[in-house]
Amino acid sequence: MLSELEEAESLITFGSRQPKGTLRVTVPAAFGRLHIAPLVPVFLRRHPDLHLCLHLSDNIVDIIEERYDVAVRIGEMKDSKLVARNLCADNRLVVATPSYIEKYGEPKHPHDLLKHNALLFANSTASNLWRFSDKLGKQYSVKVSGNFETNNCDALREAILADIGVALRPRWDIWRDISSGRMIALLPNYVPYYFDVKAVYPSRRYLPKKVKEFIDLLVEKFGDVPYWDSRNGS
Repeated sequence: MLSELEEAESLITFGSRQPKGTLRVTVPAAFGRLHIAPLVPVFLRRHPDLHLCLHLSDNIVDIIEERYDVAVRIGEMKDSKLVARNLCADNRLVVATPSYIEKYGEPKHPHDLLKHNALLFANSTASNLWRFSDKLGKQYSVKVSGNFETNNCDALREAILADIGVALRPRWDIWRDISSGRMIALLPNYVPYYFDVKAVYPSRRYLPKKVKEFIDLLVEKFGDVPYWDSRNGS
């Protein structure tokens, strides 16, 4: 009944100049802090009649059960009750500090990572299985190991900067460290396996205008090549 009421409200406000009501959004914590939160003022200036509720968490919530209007997710999508729109690729790099590489050497092949201390982002049971492909499409899987793992992006970034080891990180998290030279990208001839960043929302006959406007802003700001993937990104 609530869903039908929301659809009726969407139809009423679809032709109006400004969407109204509350927009509930859930996003991954670090990605949300770095790339969604800075867009909040832009969105609210465009839509002053909306109340935005932004939830930052790395837990995959049931957006239908918990009544979120839209979620940003990184990874495979398995819920058939949701509609997904790709926003950009979650391109990744193996990185370390110049000091670490000077001390321990630079890996030239994915299998060389077995000789290095791998810092792990503990977001799955396979967080230590790093997958790559070369320019010819040949696949490589390396089961790395190390003395530190965490489920927090900031803690992992600090560990990298402390010269503790190498890590497989998304560009959106460490692009400024790459640009400044604090970190260097390794294995340039091998592409790590990556996911897509998606906006997902419940399947309905009518897409609420508030959801459409929010997703359109993300598409506008991230573009075909997100600023963190561009050479002059800042």
